Amino acid sequence: MAMKKKPMGQAADDMCRKFPTVATTSLAKTLAREFKCSIETARCAIRLARGNHGKEMRGNATSPRPNGKSGAKTYRCPPSKAASWEKFELNDGKIGIINDIHIPYHDRRAVMAAVNTLKKAKIHTLLINGDLGDWYATSRWQQDPRKRKLAQEVIAQREFLGWLRQEFKRAQIVFKLGNHDERWDLWMWNNNQELYLLDDELALYESEEDGKEAVPIFDIRRWLKTENVGVEVVAEQRPIMAGHLPIFHGHELPAGGANAVNPSRGSYLRTAHSVLTGHLHRSSSHTEPDLWKKETTTWSVGCLCGMTPEYARINKWNWGFALVDVAVDRQFDVTNYRINRDYQVRNS
Repeated sequence: MAMKKKPMGQAADDMCRKFPTVATTSLAKTLAREFKCSIETARCAIRLARGNHGKEMRGNATSPRPNGKSGAKTYRCPPSKAASWEKFELNDGKIGIINDIHIPYHDRRAVMAAVNTLKKAKIHTLLINGDLGDWYATSRWQQDPRKRKLAQEVIAQREFLGWLRQEFKRAQIVFKLGNHDERWDLWMWNNNQELYLLDDELALYESEEDGKEAVPIFDIRRWLKTENVGVEVVAEQRPIMAGHLPIFHGHELPAGGANAVNPSRGSYLRTAHSVLTGHLHRSSSHTEPDLWKKETTTWSVGCLCGMTPEYARINKWNWGFALVDVAVDRQFDVTNYRINRDYQVRNS
């Protein structure tokens, strides 16, 4: 059975929608061949569709195009691909902050000292502010091949997250990715591009069954099984908000926030705003008043990893963690704890 041919007006409209920048005469020649009519008749149909057949007919145009020189290209502002940078809001109340644990190269006694103190404080939220794992096996730096055991690193991080959930049963637990945690994606991009892209596409179908968010197989959340222990993951270097206090891992800041005086002063110079960071493995604070004596304070938090790794035997690191108390009006107080070499917790 032969298919019914479209009316010329509809065919002209379809052509104008599909080829908005092609000259009217060019489209008219194609339309004339299809409908075996004169080029002028076809040209009138194209002009009607585009609204170029007089002011009276412009209101009936189905594919309007501005009047202009025949064949002239029409330019449009292209759509934006700029990524949004949205904040992640923590719940109000007492927020414990640990960072730079670098599992499996963590210092177990320092971790225990931090966790025990935060348990006594009865925190409502625990923020793992970057570098939960070291991801030694995926590092681009020179590695000892005997230590490149990716599976063991993943298993140790899973165990640690499960232990934290066990210790903080009712707390919100949030894991912000740091520069070491981002090594996983970078390694996948550089060494397994086809699998990574395929993984992203397959995840689109997987989520339709249970209505949950699509999580690709190679996503760090799957590998660490964060959903199983109720841990929320924050990626894309998004700022974490504890009331009015922005929290970064620290690598997001220019030059990682490093400063010759202290890390918190480096954060101030780069943000001119109260912020709290980790990343540089040092506890510090910096307060600076403006012209009208309004004070801005920044903090950097110590680490919970081993103190003498092979890539930095000599350093100025210290163990530490923090507690942020956020009131209902979003004002906050920060207690920046240090842990000394005898594993005693100090807040001054």
